[in-house]
Amino acid sequence: MKSWIPIIMLISFVSCKENIQLKVQNEINKTKIPAVVMGKVTKDGNMEFYSKGPSRWGRNDTINENNIFRIASMTKALGSVAALQLVEQGKITLDDPLDEYLPEMSSIKILSKENQIVNPQKSITLRHLLTHTAGFGYGFTSIKLSKWDEFKNEIGWNFNYRPRMFESGTSYMYGTNIDWVGRLVENISGMNLEDYFRDYITGPLEMNSTWFNVPDDLEKLVVSFSERDKETGELNQNKYSKRSKTTSFNAGGGLSSTPKDYGKFLVCMLNIKKCNCSYTFLYKMVHIVL
Repeated sequence: MKSWIPIIMLISFVSCKENIQLKVQNEINKTKIPAVVMGKVTKDGNMEFYSKGPSRWGRNDTINENNIFRIASMTKALGSVAALQLVEQGKITLDDPLDEYLPEMSSIKILSKENQIVNPQKSITLRHLLTHTAGFGYGFTSIKLSKWDEFKNEIGWNFNYRPRMFESGTSYMYGTNIDWVGRLVENISGMNLEDYFRDYITGPLEMNSTWFNVPDDLEKLVVSFSERDKETGELNQNKYSKRSKTTSFNAGGGLSSTPKDYGKFLVCMLNIKKCNCSYTFLYKMVHIVL
């Protein structure tokens, strides 16, 4: 079996003036991953990055903070910001039932601990989605979902979607909750996420290399990736291929971005009152579990 291994991008918050370049470079040199970018971001906007390896297999270059990666679940932070901007504008609250906004989500049935298929009794709210307490999971956070193709036949599941794993607000499971947050943002704003992010988050922050669909003139900056063979542990280099364009934008994991762009987002988080993308969403995110 194989699993996808992207070239890794790591950005850490560092508030002190300690020079960590040597420590970071030592750690990079220890790894067997062919290419990596690591960096630090400070509240005053200073960014330092350290790199090793090529941006694509066969290239005679060094990957850097301007290269474009698939950022997977790091997309979730921007999706959450988008939703909280709408809360900030009074277009929805954290605790409004989402039945009318997302009826297809609200009707998803629950698979109980006893493997009984039950109808939900409570409405899902934005607070539930943002805190991963709505019942949605991933294959790597739920044993049942990890073996779903086999398990659904055992329990007689005849629906074309995967179940929620518990009633909203009763437990926690990391899952596809922010995917639904993205759909909520699109429904309320009347915009697709690509346009919404550009107008209200990535555009104002000048994150000009952050897209669901990377523009053709930036394609040369997109990195390649490899697969790790789970049996041998060896990394197999994939031939580079351009990512297909999409019209279905996933707030849970669809963005591509650069270390430098995402660093701008982190600086915004550290200086929230000065940030153009939103003024109080961080306060709301901190208090959202209360």
